[in-house]
Amino acid sequence: MSGNQKGWGARASAWAVVVLPGLLLLVVFWPVVLLGHQLALRDVAHFYYPWYSLIRHFWHQGWLPVWNPYERLGVPLLAQGTAAVFYPGAWILLLPGPFGVWFRVYVLGHVLLAYGLMFRLLRRWQLRLEAATLGALCYAFSGQVLFMYTNPPFLVSAAWLPLTVEGLWDLLVRKKSSALLPVAWALAMTILGGDPQMVYHLALMALLLVVLQGRGSRTKPPFRTPSPSAWWHSSLARLLWVMLLAGGLAAVQVLPTAELVQLSKRYRTTVPRSLWELLAGGPHCWGSAQAWLGLVDRTAFPRTDHRHHVYQFSVSPVRLGELLWPGWAGHLSPQNTRWLWAAGWEDRPWTLSLYLGLAPLMAAGCCWSLRCRSVKRRWLSWMVLLSTLASWGGYGLVWGLRSLGVFPQKWHWVGDEVGGVYWLLVVLLPRYVLFRYPAKWFTLATLALAALAGYGTEALIRTRRGLRTFAAWGLVVLGLTAGAVGFLLPATLTLSGNLKAERVFGLLDVARVPWTVTGAFAHTLVVLGVLWFCFRGLPRRWWSWALVVVVAVDLAAAQRPLVATVPEQLMTAPSSLAQRLAQWQDPQAPLIQPGREPLRIDHPGFFIFLPEPEGYPAPELLEETGPKHLQLAQHIHHQRQFLLPKWNLLDQVAVLEAFQTLELADWALLKALSIDQQIVHCTSVEGRPALVRHLQPRASVAPNQDTLPWFLPGVKIDQLPIKHRPKKQLPSCLPSPAELTSTPAALPLGDQVFYPCRCTAFWPGGMQYELQVDHAGVLVLPWQFYPGWRAVLTDLRSGQSQPVRLHRVNGAMLAVELPAGKWRLRLVYRPWSLWWGMVLTAFTVLLGTVLWLLRRRSRSGQ
Repeated sequence: MSGNQKGWGARASAWAVVVLPGLLLLVVFWPVVLLGHQLALRDVAHFYYPWYSLIRHFWHQGWLPVWNPYERLGVPLLAQGTAAVFYPGAWILLLPGPFGVWFRVYVLGHVLLAYGLMFRLLRRWQLRLEAATLGALCYAFSGQVLFMYTNPPFLVSAAWLPLTVEGLWDLLVRKKSSALLPVAWALAMTILGGDPQMVYHLALMALLLVVLQGRGSRTKPPFRTPSPSAWWHSSLARLLWVMLLAGGLAAVQVLPTAELVQLSKRYRTTVPRSLWELLAGGPHCWGSAQAWLGLVDRTAFPRTDHRHHVYQFSVSPVRLGELLWPGWAGHLSPQNTRWLWAAGWEDRPWTLSLYLGLAPLMAAGCCWSLRCRSVKRRWLSWMVLLSTLASWGGYGLVWGLRSLGVFPQKWHWVGDEVGGVYWLLVVLLPRYVLFRYPAKWFTLATLALAALAGYGTEALIRTRRGLRTFAAWGLVVLGLTAGAVGFLLPATLTLSGNLKAERVFGLLDVARVPWTVTGAFAHTLVVLGVLWFCFRGLPRRWWSWALVVVVAVDLAAAQRPLVATVPEQLMTAPSSLAQRLAQWQDPQAPLIQPGREPLRIDHPGFFIFLPEPEGYPAPELLEETGPKHLQLAQHIHHQRQFLLPKWNLLDQVAVLEAFQTLELADWALLKALSIDQQIVHCTSVEGRPALVRHLQPRASVAPNQDTLPWFLPGVKIDQLPIKHRPKKQLPSCLPSPAELTSTPAALPLGDQVFYPCRCTAFWPGGMQYELQVDHAGVLVLPWQFYPGWRAVLTDLRSGQSQPVRLHRVNGAMLAVELPAGKWRLRLVYRPWSLWWGMVLTAFTVLLGTVLWLLRRRSRSGQ
């Protein structure tokens, strides 16, 4: 080959590395890129879109987004880790221009970031250009990673994962001290982006690498390697340092979140859920048989306990077939063909597909080995195995025995998860029970498979042995497909309509299920045929890039059904309910005309009345949506009109019930104290309406601005006893919810005297009231009690100011004791956890900068 031909080939290869992921992104997300539609499936629409929009509004107004006053009488915002307030990548949402455009750039940009960092990882591991491109494509556009567009915080962690793996390898195996700061930075980005659980998982995988490297070092001559004890000490010390640096960089997020976790429903429990909680309970818990049985007894916890959420979104072992046959388990849109879930063969799916390409899976199989000499391949192989088993979550050993019919029926109280890898993690690891959703583990398995696919592609191109192994895997796939056709197609033909219905997309479309399964099998057979043609009919020098192109086309065809979009106007259209609340001036008047039948919303405690024509999108929006996602568009329109579950944030309308990542345990008190289920109207200083439930008589929420909040003279402050508060050392011995709600009753309504209280200033994280009272009493504020609030009381007659103590009343509300007089009360939310976190983050950034400068100076001197 001439020099010009070589130069042309190099330039074409370089362009292919850049163009292929761009084309693939365009094909998969074409309505988002070309039509300006918005991502609409699951949490990305009704949770993160309005939430990030509110955070952007706070920043633009010059407010630090630390407190959300529009949900549950006020909740911490920054402490909700998935808010990503201080994540540098999320700052793109603050740029001038339409929010929807930057939101799409934020999500799709992390898909490309996952591709770029995975490509960098494989190139740094000395793989050729074609192998690195193939591995990066099958990782970033795998079903596990790509579908994370529905949950941006976990897409962020998947995007930074390759850089973290690269840094851990360099730090622990290659002993490169220069990798300390990059891997700490990547871990900090994962935490700030909203997924601290991934950092926990990476720490476990790093320990696995230490073990594998330690075992390998004993087989080498002593003069080449240090002693095993010295090696272990060095590796563990490096790992400890990188975790400390990452925690310091993300301290501004870690400390507020840790404070909220201590007060959340996840932390409080009446029965130990792990050995650490059992040990923390003391001797009286150690000797209790009930406490020990709580580790395996799924009936020992109430349905509201976090223990029942730990194993949600587990990957069913049956779903591993998705690695071979894309979409064989069905999809949700445009028709519900998810027969695997409807038939009860899987838990709620975290992602709708695990597919990462047939050729990459076969190439990864060529290199997968738990006992090979290469530590890197051994580490990746073990990562695949352990991460897959951990992702099964609730499908543990007991589930397997029950499926085989060999588990005693009298032990029905033993959970299916017992004996599984995830159950072991929950029981044995400290604080791991506070996390949830085992399916997150499969992201690590996907990365390891993609890396092994790169190595397998390298061997396939270079050696005949690799080609023979690849062909053998092709025959295995062909045989499995033939067997599945004979077994699954008859099973799908016998499905009936008496199956579980999906909340949004309704009943299973039984008639389309056989076609869906047949299409998945046909897809696999077509890909096998194309691969056979490439290796038989093309010159050997074309094999590598032909394989990459086949993988790109394969992924484009397989992953396109995963993306569901709607016109953004459906999300930004004015809410009829918000408009009615803004026009509703008389708190005693009915919200709507009588005689309407209530429409039940999937929202606890609310019945919303709306005229029937307002419950459907405009015809022009339906025409723009098209028939494919019509059902999803109608669902989003209904939620937007009724301000549920987080659409109220776009209109800044306060609601009492709302979904939170971390829910305060005290909220159960307010719900228990509520006896009225009615909508009341209260207006803030900005004229924004608030939609809340009336809490009477134990908690006071005002009906309008003139009496917001109520001043209750003579009410005894209702502080919870110390033993009823969450304790760090005794999380397993807290009282039951019934004991928590047994607080002294407040004065009857007839004994209350109301004084006018005017709200003169209000902003997220602060407010100011003015009132004049003739007798000393307690001012009950319409906010949930939470540490970090500071209050200053100013005498309007003398002008003197002094800090005052805030109290907990009615179990979980905020109150201030006031003497007689004319006062101005100013409250500001300034949690110590935030300020200490800022100081620690600033110190760590300064330390990292100094270390980087010293390293750079040392290298320049050398």
